[in-house]
Amino acid sequence: MTTNFDQIVDRSGTGAIKYIRRKALFGREDVIPLWVADMEFRSPEPVIEALHQRSNHGVFGYTLPGDDYFETIREWQASHHNWKVDREWMSFVPGVVPTIGLALEVFSQPGDNILIHAPVYTPFFDVPKKLDRQVVFSNLKLENGKYWMDLNDLREKMKENIKVFILSNPHNPGGRVWSKDELKELASIAAENNVLVISDEIHADLVLNEYQHVPFGTVSEEAAMNSITLISPTKTFNIAGLSAATAIIPNQEIREKLNHRMHALHLFRGNIMAYEAARAAYQHGEAWRKELISYLEENHRIVHAFFKENLPEIIPMEAEASFLIWLDFSQTGLPPEDVRERLICEAGLGLSPGKAFGPGGEYYQRMNIGIPRQLLLHALEKIKHAFNSLEVK
Repeated sequence: MTTNFDQIVDRSGTGAIKYIRRKALFGREDVIPLWVADMEFRSPEPVIEALHQRSNHGVFGYTLPGDDYFETIREWQASHHNWKVDREWMSFVPGVVPTIGLALEVFSQPGDNILIHAPVYTPFFDVPKKLDRQVVFSNLKLENGKYWMDLNDLREKMKENIKVFILSNPHNPGGRVWSKDELKELASIAAENNVLVISDEIHADLVLNEYQHVPFGTVSEEAAMNSITLISPTKTFNIAGLSAATAIIPNQEIREKLNHRMHALHLFRGNIMAYEAARAAYQHGEAWRKELISYLEENHRIVHAFFKENLPEIIPMEAEASFLIWLDFSQTGLPPEDVRERLICEAGLGLSPGKAFGPGGEYYQRMNIGIPRQLLLHALEKIKHAFNSLEVK
């Protein structure tokens, strides 16, 4: 099987968020959108074929995922992440972020403190704030070009009447694959302070190079019994518009409370196509996924080499996972608003501004490189054109 990841796919007229919101976010319609975290690649052919077959059936009534759906996920977790998941631990959920919101409603009250890393994926603080929770940040440490958890800070912050800690595992936007030791210590601190951990593991199957994803629930018994793990094939297989996700909750009490809330809101049912796409991706998408990883690894290599040779003052973080890259513009001598203006007005690119990811992100921009190589090289040249006149301060 050989996939043509170089193919340019025309997404005009499809309602793609990254395209239809360009004017609102960047002030112009012609920027190349490199902000939303979905890729510009066609999904695996087995997924497309499964959707065709289900569509041809012609009847789309109320449908449940079925035990074979969960068996497929159970087998994937065992084979890819060495996690033996019991069937009863798993529940279909309408998406990772909606389930984070539901869990916050179940396991905290308005006014309660919610702890997160910073910088981190924007909804981690946006959702709690909209639910009238108080967000407490634990800033990540930048060492040797990568992020590390500040475990001492986490230990102190969790004493501040924290109810829930939301973890990005692997980390978005930095691409860090957390080590077992870091996760185990985090689990110990959380359990000691009676803080529930919600682990967003949506990028788990996009780990690069020699790295290995460690599910939070596997690092210790206290981690398993004090956590909600959220997984999804949507990032990996580029099916985000189908909203398929799974909650894995070994603790029966936690599981029953969350499931009760989902049933009360009738959110336990997904759509037929989400089931079919997820099942096909997990059962038949592995060859495609491996090709994707190789393609993304080369894209990451190209980005690092390009900036080192042409714009060494712009420093990409060494990603260990995903198709996102975190660009540090602090050495350019430009304030963040000027960086953003150059990217939009001179380079014609729409990246995610670092300040949207919270404290510590102000001088960064997140760039989606899950795109055909021709488009990536074009975007890099446009950045070079916009910044090549800089005098580094």
